[in-house]
Amino acid sequence: GNFNFRTESSPANLVTFPNVITNAVELTILGELGSYHTIYLENRDVCLSPDLISKPETPEVLTTNMSLFDVKVVTLGSGNAIVLQGGQKGICIPQGLVAVNQLYDVVVYVSNGKYIHRGRHTILIANKSTINTGIEVMRPLSSVGNALISSVEEVILGSSCEGYICSLRTMSQWGITMVYPDFSNWILSQAEMENYTEGWNSSTLIISSHLLLRIPRETQLIVCMTIRDRPASESKLCKAFYVTKPRECDSCFSEAPDLIDEFQNVCIVCNCFLKPDDSFELYVKSQSGLQTVSVSKQSSVCSLIPYSDGFVTPCIKSLPGSDVYIDMCFRQIRFKSKSAFEIERQFDDILTGKNSILD
Repeated sequence: GNFNFRTESSPANLVTFPNVITNAVELTILGELGSYHTIYLENRDVCLSPDLISKPETPEVLTTNMSLFDVKVVTLGSGNAIVLQGGQKGICIPQGLVAVNQLYDVVVYVSNGKYIHRGRHTILIANKSTINTGIEVMRPLSSVGNALISSVEEVILGSSCEGYICSLRTMSQWGITMVYPDFSNWILSQAEMENYTEGWNSSTLIISSHLLLRIPRETQLIVCMTIRDRPASESKLCKAFYVTKPRECDSCFSEAPDLIDEFQNVCIVCNCFLKPDDSFELYVKSQSGLQTVSVSKQSSVCSLIPYSDGFVTPCIKSLPGSDVYIDMCFRQIRFKSKSAFEIERQFDDILTGKNSILD
């Protein structure tokens, strides 16, 4: 199509138009739905073919005579941008302005002179690999077969080459890029990969739940693996996820005193809005390690605590699949000391029914 382009060497300001509408229509590229795409560079310009798909509930006045597209292509990391202005649906990026194995943010604007719509995509410019490769989700189970991460737990991804686990000879390394809802991004450095992941240079990548806690909801998490599929050449393959992690709740407190009896309930109360699938685990930390005490569908949990000679720390956490995230521990408690005579008398009372504490 007929269009003009320019490059910007400074970090790009993506929101260049006032009164932009962002949710009334679907702005697609490459004839594909979704917001992440892979484009194989084959010695020609990269044609984006932007298009507008109106939603049934959108008033017709917002979509009539939409024809002129403007596209901003931003290199993730450097912020350098290519601006393509005034193009029709055949708008293309000149081949010499893009690099192989590079991620780009693509922002599409379309206007009829009165209303402007905006859509956003992430693209990977890649070489076509000489082997059949893939990224498989192993955990969490809720993310297998879809592109959502909705649980704050470890994410485990495996690589596949020709249907088998990629060998260390073939596998180069993993990389993670976060694309935030506000158009900013975070590309993890090698030091950050070592801090937040395990196996960044092996066939299996484990992403720590602590990384998911650092990013806002609706973040696009893009995981890429680089493989050596031919001498002196590397290919990159990426998989994109949307992080719809649970809401965090820190309104929890323990009702336990500093000293408790051996058969005394300890209660933890959380003031959180719950959904039917939410569930929680009450556990304790002691000299013998971690021990689950109770599992409940209620955010207020009471249970007997296993006896320990030393300090005991009561904790509560939400279980995978919950729409709320809790992981809190409280002040240490101790059991009251008892003489051998008091312990023997207590057991006698329980056996004879005088003490019903275990009922």
